[in-house]
Order: sequence, then C-alpha cells, then structure tokens
Amino acid sequence: MGDSLVDILRLAFDDKKMFLRRRWCVLAPVIAGFVGGVIFWAVQPRVYESSSLIIAEEARTPLPFFGSSVGRRISMIREQIIDINNLVQVVDRLNLARDLKTEKEYERLVLGLRKKIAVRLKGQNLFEISFRGRRPGEAAAVVGTLDDMFIARHGGAFAVYRRPQMPSRAVAPNLLAAIAAGVLLGACAGMGLVLLLEYRVRQTES
Repeated sequence: MGDSLVDILRLAFDDKKMFLRRRWCVLAPVIAGFVGGVIFWAVQPRVYESSSLIIAEEARTPLPFFGSSVGRRISMIREQIIDINNLVQVVDRLNLARDLKTEKEYERLVLGLRKKIAVRLKGQNLFEISFRGRRPGEAAAVVGTLDDMFIARHGGAFAVYRRPQMPSRAVAPNLLAAIAAGVLLGACAGMGLVLLLEYRVRQTES
C-alpha cells in the first residue's frame, strides 16, 4: 500500500531535507508571490486619510456629554455626523455629485461617505473625525466641512483643536502587507507542491 497523505505530512516533520531537495519547488512560488504582491500593490487605487480633532468646551457643552459612558459619547457624536441629511449637505457643499447622472448613483455616494467616516474618542473632551477617500484634497475638504457643520450645530460648545491637513501619503494599500501576503501564499503553495510530489513518488515506489 502506498503511503497515505497523513504519512507524508508526518514525514515532512521527520525529513526536513525533503524541502531542501526540492527547494526550487518552494522558492519559485515564493518569488512569484513576492512579485505578485508588488504588482497587486501597484495596481490598487490609493486611499488617503485626513483627520481633525474637536474639543468640547466643558462650560458650554451639555452635561450628558461629559457624564455619559465612552461608548455613549461616541455614539451620540457619530449619529450626528453621519446623519443622512448632514451628509447630503456635505455632498452639495463640495459638489461631490457633479459627475453623477442618476438618483441611484447619488444615493450610493451618500451611503459610501458614511462607511468612510470614522469617529474616535481621544480624551475626556477630545474626539477625532477622519475620512478616507481616493483624492487627498477631497479627504481634507470632507473632514473640514464636517467640522464646520458640527460646530455650527452646537453653537460654540465645541471648537476645532486641530484642523484637517491634506495627506501627502496614501494609507492603503500597504506595500509590506501585500508582499507578506504574496510570499506567505507562495510558501504555502510551494510546500504543498513538495508534499504532493513526495506523495506521488512514494505511491509509485510502493
């Protein structure tokens, strides 16, 4: 009877030279994975992130904001910022829908904005608004508009602690992550190929 696949897997732990004998079966997929990772990174659209910090003036901010839990505070702020009516105003002010032709496209644009906006608490009375987009200028403009609308809505109870800046570097895709994923997949494929070849040789010899 030929060796079972389980036997070959067990042999892989006992016979480390198996991979040295067939090293090119591992190295070739690893190199291909490296190149594939670089190509994947190169063809992916760049994503830019801009962010701002908003500070709450304790003397002028409603007490529930300071007395509520962290989760509740973030939820309150996020609900206001990603409110559909709020986002529609952002789209109209920045003329983001200038190239759209249908209502469906407009709706997808507004809903897409919601997914790209993040709100994070950075301190007792400090929180961050961030936005990710494919154009650095647009990312900064969206955050700046959200800041202005939020502050205007609360009548001076909040102030901008740090204005959004136009990002100079993309935050995604990540070159190292793409290469690591390609190399890992290549290594797994290569080792799988070695085991398969060993399995077939032993099947033939038995």
